[in-house]
This record gives sequence, structure tokens and C-alpha cells, in this order.
Amino acid sequence: LRDAAKSGNVAVLKEFLNREPGNIDSQSNEGKSALHIAAENGEIEAAKLLIEHGANVNIRDAQGRPPLALAATSGRTRVAEMLLQNKAEVEPQDARGRSLLSNVVYLALNTGVTVPALPMVRLLLKYGANPRHEDKERTTVL
Repeated sequence: LRDAAKSGNVAVLKEFLNREPGNIDSQSNEGKSALHIAAENGEIEAAKLLIEHGANVNIRDAQGRPPLALAATSGRTRVAEMLLQNKAEVEPQDARGRSLLSNVVYLALNTGVTVPALPMVRLLLKYGANPRHEDKERTTVL
């Protein structure tokens, strides 16, 4: 299931989901579900199919990240928007209490790749991300 999600092989996904629908949220050793993997790799059709079959859009991996966090930090804006349209939590926090918006901005500033992050920042703000959210150290994205 996770291999098909990674490659975006919708035909194999459909076959698996029809055969074993109860395993849709099964997780790897790293805690990644098929939806995590599809989101991280930008496989929007695979992600849509998984959601249509009942995948949990807010399932957390071993590091506490939902699929939206992987899509957002991988620059997968289309997948992130589709997850948000399907009730993904817009402000998941990491272990430090940082919001997803903070993590996207932090990643962009520390890698020097700010232009691709702008559409993601706009998207998260559009869906209600709070730029004034304070993490455990009382810092904000601002």
C-alpha cells in the first residue's frame, strides 16, 4: 500500500483498498501511513483515493507529524490544500509546540529557499493558521 502511494500507482491502490480496506491507516516502522507517503511525494491522486476510502487525514507518524506537515514541508501545495479541504488540522504542533506555519517559515529561512514557501504560507493563512501562535519558548513565526 505504501509503495503504491509513493509511486502514485492508483490502480494498485484501488486493488489493495478493495481487497484489504481495514489496513488503510497501517503504519511503517517510522509511523508513516500511505497518506503520509502520498502527501510527502506530491501524489495527489493517490492521496485523494486514500481519503475517499476513509484514510485518517490527521494520523500522526512516529515524530508526531500528520500528512499535512509532510506535504507542507515538502512544498506540496496542491496536496496540502486538498488535505485542508478534507478537514486536516491547520495548526498541528510539533514536540516543541511549533505550529506548522512556523515550521514552514523556519525551514524556508534556514535553507534559503523562500520563494517556494510563499504559496504554502499563504495557503496555511487562508485556512486559519495563526501567525501569532507561541511555541513552548514563547516565540512566534513573526
